[in-house]
Amino acid sequence: MSRLPIRDSDNFIVNGKSGNRRILVWGLLSTLFFAIIFAFKPNLLQQLDYINYDLLLRNFPNNQASRNLVIVDLDEKSLNRYGQWPWPRYRVAELFDKIAALKPSVIGLDMVFAEPDRTSAGQLLKDLGKTYKLDITVDGLRDEFSDNDRILAKSIASRRFVLGNKFQFSRLEKSSEQCVLHPVKVSSRRNTGERKEDAGLPESTGALCNLTILSEKAGASGFINFSPDQDGMLRRLPMLIQYNGEVYASLALATVLKLKNSGNILLQKDGGTLNSVNYGRTSVPVDRHGQMLIKFRGPNRSYEYISAADIMSGDVASG
Repeated sequence: MSRLPIRDSDNFIVNGKSGNRRILVWGLLSTLFFAIIFAFKPNLLQQLDYINYDLLLRNFPNNQASRNLVIVDLDEKSLNRYGQWPWPRYRVAELFDKIAALKPSVIGLDMVFAEPDRTSAGQLLKDLGKTYKLDITVDGLRDEFSDNDRILAKSIASRRFVLGNKFQFSRLEKSSEQCVLHPVKVSSRRNTGERKEDAGLPESTGALCNLTILSEKAGASGFINFSPDQDGMLRRLPMLIQYNGEVYASLALATVLKLKNSGNILLQKDGGTLNSVNYGRTSVPVDRHGQMLIKFRGPNRSYEYISAADIMSGDVASG
């Protein structure tokens, strides 16, 4: 019986088909493996993503902190000298006046003055009189010194201050009854032919904001909301939040916009998904929820810190 000769090309075709089949099988098995892990252990893949992100940042070149940013620190030295926080608002106003005298380009306040200062002389006398049923007055005290909030408002007025506020996302959280906030103007740019969709920004249900007397004097404000990842590390920072039909910037973004004298934001979308926040010639990549991935600049206190006590005592040069 004669046999057909087996050529090398025929053997190659057979081996090639079996090789492709093995690749396909292994691909399906690996996909199934990771799908099962994601279904039963989703946190495991999330942890791997965190580790990968942190590893990339550690090896990112030219990752130095900017010397143009200075943080005024209410440190132990300041608290030991002037008392525990919160300080009376006239003391805060004194600090703000001395910071402004150093002529910084812009001042962002990572704090919220949501309630009246109950250490004001007028408020203290009112509370004492109400408690003991007395009519208590102090002769010689001018009205402008009887209310610490008015002193602070005067310090903030006509200065390049950006106040902080906090947006709420639960009806159970305390919100301010009246708010004077500073929205930004937002426009969207999307690929031709895409239908108009929601911007994908978080929607707030309430706001904890500064006293009206303070907000009206400030030229800008920004929210201080943030949410750490499941491992407690802060890697994402929301840039924009919607509230009552308006869009508001984070404290960091609002401070930069104040510095640049800009209030216009352009949202770049692709396929209905938000991928960058733009102002002027700057583009900030964000995730689909409008959060910026933080680019860590090094270990703790990489930026320049100055003690509030040193500013109060005049030991800091304007440079």
